[in-house]
Amino acid sequence: MQRFIIVFLLAWSFISCKKEKTIFELITPDRSGIYFSNTIVESDSVHFFNFPYIYSGGGVGVADFNNDGFSDIFFSGNMVSSKLYINKGGFTFEDISENAGITTHQWASGVSIVDVNQDGWKDIYLCFGGDVDAKNRTNKLFINNGDLTFTESGETYGIADDGMSTQAAFFDYDRDGDLDLYIMQHANESYAQVSKLETFKDGKGPSTDRLYENMGINSVTGHPLYKNVSDSAGITVEGYGLGLAILDINQDGWPDIYVANDYIGNDLLYINNKNGTFTNELGDYLKQCSLNGMGIDIADINNDALPDILVLDMLPEGNYRQKTMTAKMNYEYFKRTLQNGFSPQFIRNTLQINRGADADGKYSFSEVGRLTGLYQTDWSWSPLIADFDNDGLKDVYITNGFRRDITNQDFIEYTDQSNLFVKGSGELAINSLLKRLVNLDSICLPNYMFANKGNLHFEDETTAWGMDQPTMSNGSAYADLDNDGDLDLVVNNLNASASIYKNNTDQLNNTNKSVVVKLLGKNGNMEAIGAKITATLPDGSVRYYENYPVRGYMSSSELGIHIGLGSNRKIDSLKITWPDGKEEVGTNISAGTKLDFQYGKNRVVPSKAMLENKHIFNEVTTQINTLYLHKDNVAGDFRHEPLLLQQYDNNGPGLAIADINGDGYKDFYIGGGRGQKGTFFIQEDNGAFGSKILADSDFYEDMGALFFDADQDDDLDLYVVSGGSSVKYFEKGHYQDRLYYNDGSGNFELAEDALPKIESSGSTVTAADFDKDGDLDLFIGGRIVPGKFPTAPRHYLLENLKGRFYDVTSQLAPQLNSVGMLSAALWTDFDNDGDSDLIVAGEWMPITIFENTGSSLKKQEVENGLNTYKGWWNSIVGCDIDLDGDIDYIVGNLGKNNFLKATEERPIRMYVKDFDNNSTLDAIITRYIGEMEYPIAPRRALIDQLPIINKAFPSYREYAEADIGRILETFNTDDMVVMEANYFSSAYIENLGNGKFSLTALPIEAQFSPVFGFEIGDFDADGYPDVIGVGNNSQMEVISGWNNTSKGFYLSGDGNGNFRAVQGGKSGFLIEGEARALAGWVTDRSRFLIASVNSDSLRVFKSDLDSEVSRFPLRPDDVWANIYYNNGVKSKFERYLGQGYLSQSLDDMLISPSMDSVVIYNRAGNSRSINLPNQ
Repeated sequence: MQRFIIVFLLAWSFISCKKEKTIFELITPDRSGIYFSNTIVESDSVHFFNFPYIYSGGGVGVADFNNDGFSDIFFSGNMVSSKLYINKGGFTFEDISENAGITTHQWASGVSIVDVNQDGWKDIYLCFGGDVDAKNRTNKLFINNGDLTFTESGETYGIADDGMSTQAAFFDYDRDGDLDLYIMQHANESYAQVSKLETFKDGKGPSTDRLYENMGINSVTGHPLYKNVSDSAGITVEGYGLGLAILDINQDGWPDIYVANDYIGNDLLYINNKNGTFTNELGDYLKQCSLNGMGIDIADINNDALPDILVLDMLPEGNYRQKTMTAKMNYEYFKRTLQNGFSPQFIRNTLQINRGADADGKYSFSEVGRLTGLYQTDWSWSPLIADFDNDGLKDVYITNGFRRDITNQDFIEYTDQSNLFVKGSGELAINSLLKRLVNLDSICLPNYMFANKGNLHFEDETTAWGMDQPTMSNGSAYADLDNDGDLDLVVNNLNASASIYKNNTDQLNNTNKSVVVKLLGKNGNMEAIGAKITATLPDGSVRYYENYPVRGYMSSSELGIHIGLGSNRKIDSLKITWPDGKEEVGTNISAGTKLDFQYGKNRVVPSKAMLENKHIFNEVTTQINTLYLHKDNVAGDFRHEPLLLQQYDNNGPGLAIADINGDGYKDFYIGGGRGQKGTFFIQEDNGAFGSKILADSDFYEDMGALFFDADQDDDLDLYVVSGGSSVKYFEKGHYQDRLYYNDGSGNFELAEDALPKIESSGSTVTAADFDKDGDLDLFIGGRIVPGKFPTAPRHYLLENLKGRFYDVTSQLAPQLNSVGMLSAALWTDFDNDGDSDLIVAGEWMPITIFENTGSSLKKQEVENGLNTYKGWWNSIVGCDIDLDGDIDYIVGNLGKNNFLKATEERPIRMYVKDFDNNSTLDAIITRYIGEMEYPIAPRRALIDQLPIINKAFPSYREYAEADIGRILETFNTDDMVVMEANYFSSAYIENLGNGKFSLTALPIEAQFSPVFGFEIGDFDADGYPDVIGVGNNSQMEVISGWNNTSKGFYLSGDGNGNFRAVQGGKSGFLIEGEARALAGWVTDRSRFLIASVNSDSLRVFKSDLDSEVSRFPLRPDDVWANIYYNNGVKSKFERYLGQGYLSQSLDDMLISPSMDSVVIYNRAGNSRSINLPNQ
């Protein structure tokens, strides 16, 4: 018995210690036979200072070179020879490089594998660069002889290009049935040359890419001959290319070209003009890019059948690397780059989500890298987007690493103080400089594997999936090396053996299966490069692919389409769109199938007549003559307050809608920027608008605006809030709000003595009869105190006494003075007690309620479900969303597409005090990275605000090692104020009754950017409230960068507080730019939405009302209504004078057949019932 126990315990110990199998398994060189290492040896003659791309590594190519059904592997080498390994099965490989004739002795880089001569055998096109003469860097074409030997034939094919090539891709750009060639270049130029603030666009730049046209089969040689057609084709814009991808970005059936460029040079997006030429249209599609563009992959990452774009950069994840890499936010330099025509570019990975086409067929993208968590993977090279666990969602693999940490600011400052080279010699003047270089740390980290969890949410599964081995990795490729239905990985490493990862999904998960499709195209393009594949699954989801092998960085992945099915057991339909535009379809393809899909052998999809795409909204700005360009001044807050995360001088303009001249038509006012007059748009009989300016208003920065009857003379007067931040004092009246009396005919005159003195840079104005004396009183929300962030500005409760307004804040609402920096406010009866309460929204605070007690406004201090959600709130609108008889709210916030990632457990904080006693407040803002709280500001930025930091932390290393606790030890923190924010999602607030609320984040499409303007209505005529929102903010700090990727959003509601995003291309509602106010009005048969855009054009959209819906005009003193439905449901309607963000809509009621009766209440509390059309 004792012996049995001992044996049992030994067996159990063995089982317990055995490593659990993970999705990926690293195959050792001893097992695989792959000992290739891209080893770089630095020397006095070859080093970073004379060849900055010495550490940029090599690529990978995976293909079946001997047609035995197994994918083989090719590695490019820099200082070592390239290698070819033949797959012998079971993850064992044989090095045949010498016998195959593919050894190299120059600096090889990008690998492109394709059957160039269309003989059924895969060939290798290899790019070369390096710091060598042109004759030693000609690209090579290795033609496969069919017997595992290759013949170098670049010269005879006409593609022995002698530029400094990074990568090449074959594709049929002219759709003539054969494969052309694009070659990406990156010359070895000095830092001064590559960082110049100009771009050569005439084809003369040494880093200009090249396009070779396949001229067809040469009658003498019997193989294709290529011709350089770069100039005539429009490939003339200089770049510093590291990433190359081919895609059909505008879905017109013609392949386009994306080039990710390093340094300041813009990325290139060459749109195919369908006539043999290209036009670079990057700025028309993308609003921001990575600064140091590295590798790129393009795939449909969110299963909406549209290609998305992932470009890598070099932002580290950890605080130490971030702080040692970045000195300061150089805002003035950033502005110069924009002035010189460069796109907004930031140091982080960028994921551009395809938003579809607008009404004119133009595609647009939203950058959501920070939202997804894919934005910071350190010095990154190769992204691969593929479904690695076969769950139906495409995951992301990213390689990274660098031999020397040459971005270390301590090292950079050291080199800046040295005269690097002996004049005229090219030799280093200081030997110690090179010694210091080779002693720099390596950036040796695990590569990243992100699992796609759906809804643009990714989780870092690097360790869990068995991929946490530190390396310096460059090129990578995926392929099913063992033909088991999942994708394996091959990685080219610097100064270490290549990594071969076996995918164990097929063994670990019996549920997730795949289908593999091999395309057999026509002669000339037998691999069907450029074909599109759309798979429709039983669960209704769609998978979309474009058939291009060049992906990631310097690499070619296995051709063939790998479709993860998740729990689906088949593909219902598989549509192939061949490169010539012909479509064929296969059906009922079972999971686990490996399918050869041959051109012309399947059911042809008949051509369909183009159906008119009927949108809910159509833009009518031009048709109704509402052309208006807002002009704002250039903000300069960062110069005065370098620790700010955003500027405050470009937050307008506001919008207000009313019938200002009593003719029965809707008119509106839009504010001007400082130096620009506000403008009235007055509707005419034909529905178009004329305009006139508001005299003497250009002294101010217009924010909120409101039409209301201030003096009870039965016409609508105008209140305009003055805001902004460019003027740093109140004495000269730049921030004085204004009230203009209406003469009844739409002519306005300033009422100079009607308002008290206003000393606040304001934001919002909203009106209600809060004291129930029969006239309209006002609340004015202050945004900031210019130059004194984050001092709480004054807010004003103004009582109306016969058209003159008196500040009663201290008497009736003293708690308002300390509430914070407000963006929006709403008078609303949240508790259904018949009076107007006040809800305010602002920065670094929760949504806050001031309850009307009948004699005062009292801040609601008890826990109400909102108190703990401290955000950067921008806006608030009210509506009975869930149709339960009380008012719910939609609130706009910063959004989730940012680097702050605040949560209740890990908030961002702000430590505020005049730490250096210079009569200026210092605000040190922090965030959590991992478990530690660190200042956000780079070292030099904090020194600019607090010079003592330079002495306390004399090196970037010391600063990077200090958390906020260590930083604050430098100062006297007595009386220091600490503020925090912990929630940044725009949200739906459900009114639970009894003063309680529940807050739920809006769908992910509402989190792409800060949200400002909102409108609520039943836009799709299904009986339930929907939500439309707009936003964006490019006034953010420029290290992490702008929050300007929203195109507006339309959320369809279900009446229970749930919302579904409707794609902008389907709704018709798409707004680029920094949208601010959003307001609307209805006519008898139409609904109009109008959006202001800071420093851009006004936008107006129109939709038709459902034929069974009718408009019911409200009386001037109507306030709210109870709506009773045929099914017994009762909902509440409130009328607002000022709502959303700097907005005033004209809220007539819409009556539908589902309504049984409506009871309307006025300001005096009197009610009346209305007769409904269906009664």
